[in-house]
Amino acid sequence: MSRRKASKPKTARMPAPEPVERAAICPIAKMAGRLREVRAVSYALDRRVSETPVPLRGGYPINYLENAVRHSREEESVIRDYIAATRAASMEGAAMQLVELLIRLEQVAEVGDEQSSGCAYRASIRMIYSILHVVEEYCATSLADLIDRRFDNGHLDPWLPVDLRLAWLAAEAELEEAEA
Repeated sequence: MSRRKASKPKTARMPAPEPVERAAICPIAKMAGRLREVRAVSYALDRRVSETPVPLRGGYPINYLENAVRHSREEESVIRDYIAATRAASMEGAAMQLVELLIRLEQVAEVGDEQSSGCAYRASIRMIYSILHVVEEYCATSLADLIDRRFDNGHLDPWLPVDLRLAWLAAEAELEEAEA
C-alpha cells in the first residue's frame, strides 16, 4: 500500500502537470538514463585499465582503454554541465540538481582554484534557484512568505532576464531610500 501525502491546495497558479508528464518534459530528467549509462561505462573501463597487466601498460591496448575512459569522462562532464546550466521542470530534475550541487560543493572544497571555485559557485547558484522554482510550484505558500524575504529578491535569480533583475534592484533601492 502506497503512502502518499495529499496534494496541498494551490494558490492562484496554473495547475502543474501530473508528475509523469513533468518528468517527461523536464530536460534534466531526460538526461538521467544517459548519465547512468555513461557512468557505468566509465566504471567498467576504469576497472579494465586497473586490471590490465603491467607489461601491456605501455602498449596500444592500454592506450585505447585509457582513451576510452577519457572520452567517457568528458561525456559525463558535458552532461553534468548541462544539468547545472538547465532550469529544472520537475521534482526529478530538481533532485538531480541537488546531487550535482553536492558534487560541485565537494569540488570547491577540494580544489581551492579560484577560477574553478567561481564556476562551481555560479553553477551552484543556478541549480539552487532552479530547485527553488520547482519546489515553490508544489508549495501552497510562496517561499518568500514561508522561509525568508531574501527568496523574494528577483535580482539574485539567474533565471530571470537581466533587465528585469536590474529593474527589481532599482525598485528595491528606491524602497529603501523612501523608508530611510
